Parts: sequence; structure tokens; C-alpha cells
Amino acid sequence: MTIILGFVCPALAGEKDKKDAPSFRPGRAVTFASKLAQDKVTVAVKAFERDEDLQSAFGKTPLTRYGVLPVLVVIDNDGAKAVTLRLHVEFIANGQKIGPMRPMEVRFLKPVKAPTTTDLGKVSPIPLPKKKNPLDTWEVDGRAFVARMVPAGDSVSGFFYFQTAIWKDARIVIDGISDSATGNPFIFFELPLEP
Repeated sequence: MTIILGFVCPALAGEKDKKDAPSFRPGRAVTFASKLAQDKVTVAVKAFERDEDLQSAFGKTPLTRYGVLPVLVVIDNDGAKAVTLRLHVEFIANGQKIGPMRPMEVRFLKPVKAPTTTDLGKVSPIPLPKKKNPLDTWEVDGRAFVARMVPAGDSVSGFFYFQTAIWKDARIVIDGISDSATGNPFIFFELPLEP
């Protein structure tokens, strides 16, 4: 938290954490196992469920413990013209479609925990101090997918967050990519979700 002349400056809060955090570089879409190309635009997806993947992108933020599956989306544009992104992303598994959560909603989730008989009816006589929310970290917002364009010869990436625990045999459908000059849309991308 940064304090300037006795006032908390929210714009600078968390800047120290960003400097201390390891950099996260996902690489180009062509390097991923689950990828699809159309007219020199390649889209790749990867589920971040394994501890080493989560640690590399989110540090100690326990997303999966809260029922959140982060999915990395990488878009390469190897064409001569920029492409516009107005993405519509869906997670599809077992015949169900799930839209992504907004990154700012993630911090308000409660952990996934089954109640036990010892928890029922248990009330503390003394109010306990509230713990800092472990999902309220800069990585969740800072690593979210926000790009609206991919310049020619460039690559963009970011995460979409899905509230689901089941992702085996799932797929991601991405629509809303178009040629910036003509406005002509690309056919949607449907990719299997792999760890």
C-alpha cells in the first residue's frame, strides 16, 4: 500500500508486489498444443490447473481452491493487417456452456468447502479478525485478457476465468475476431482444452 502525505493512493497500491513478482511470458500461440489457425491468425488455449502453471502466472493465489479455472488465450497475428478483437468466449463441457467471470468478480468468491458436522452450529464468542482475501491480488486483474486489437506481426495474451471444477474433455469457443481494415469476421475458433 502506498501512502502519500498521509493519504492512501489506490493507483499505486500493489506496485511493490508487481515489481517483486516473477515475470510471466506465455510465448506465441504456435508453441501451444491446443491451437488453430485461420488466414495467418493463430489462437491457442491452455487450462492452468497444475500447481507449477498456477504458480508461474499467479504466485500463491489459490484460484482452483475457490473453484476458478484460469484459461490462457494467446492470439498471434502473422498477417500484414491488424485484427480487431471483440471476443465472445465460452467454456463447453458435458453439454453445458459457461461464460467467463469478470476478473473483478473473482476476489469475492468463497472457497469451495464441504461443511463438516464440527462446523455446524459453531459460533465464536469473540469476533475474529478478518483475513486478507487471498484472491484480491494484482495478478488476477493484471493478467486478464484485455486486448482489443492485434497489430500485424504481433501476439497478445491473457486469462479468462471460469467458475468450474470439471474441465476434462472440455473445449473453448472463441468468436469476435475480425479484419480491422474490412471488418470481415473470422470463422469462430473451437479448441480442445488441455492442461
